[in-house]
Amino acid sequence: METSTPGIREAGTQCGIRVQKRGIPSPNQDNYSQKKEKATVPVRAVLFDLDNTLFDFVRAKLKACDAVISCLGSGSRKELLRFFLRDIWRLEDPVIIWEYMNHHGNTSRSEFERCKEIYLSVKKANTYPYPGVSQTLSYLRKNRVALGIVTDSATHIAREKLQLLQISRFFPILVTGEMTGTLKPKSDIFILALQRLCLPPGQVLFVGDSLYRDVHPSLTLGMQTAYAAYGDRNHFDNPCDIYPDYTLYSISDLMNLIPTVNKTIIKCDEKP
Repeated sequence: METSTPGIREAGTQCGIRVQKRGIPSPNQDNYSQKKEKATVPVRAVLFDLDNTLFDFVRAKLKACDAVISCLGSGSRKELLRFFLRDIWRLEDPVIIWEYMNHHGNTSRSEFERCKEIYLSVKKANTYPYPGVSQTLSYLRKNRVALGIVTDSATHIAREKLQLLQISRFFPILVTGEMTGTLKPKSDIFILALQRLCLPPGQVLFVGDSLYRDVHPSLTLGMQTAYAAYGDRNHFDNPCDIYPDYTLYSISDLMNLIPTVNKTIIKCDEKP
């Protein structure tokens, strides 16, 4: 994405801990003590971020912005996107299109309504799951792993996305920013999800595409973490030096990760 998402610090700034370019976990990082401690705890539940973790939100957004610019006959996708990014609480509010039009002196309500319908239609058409999502979720549910969603999206929009992705049946737990009045990386939204799971943090794996907004707060609360590198669109930024427990290059990797982790734990618990 061409612009930084609110809640993600600007490139080059500090956050109180070491900074590593692109935030890619270093194979030489001495993180074994943390992993050893968590390796004695089984994964009983998986919490997922939604946008860019289960589907390509950025692609859908950019396609929709392109369609609006084509509808208007002038303007810039990059500038329109920046209008949407000004307030993360309104990131998906189509009224932003009206504000963008007004900024350029266009006050035609009929043109706005036409562009809004095109925007919603194109975004909907481009909202589909990453390959392997349904199979992975089916596998986890079959193996009695509890599942939940933690997202900044408004509750009704999150439900619409899950319906479009045809995966709402997998997620009895949905926690959104408006339920706590805070957004990631604030811990409130993660704590509420843990409370609804009724599980200790160490038995929960959080899967998200942002090192700063997903992995860091989850680690702080004691959860196990899996960085969805396949969906990270913030690689241009220089996030804090954050090391997840695992890195996923496809969501299907979870089908190998979960049984491997839990099998290792069982072996560790066996008496000689």
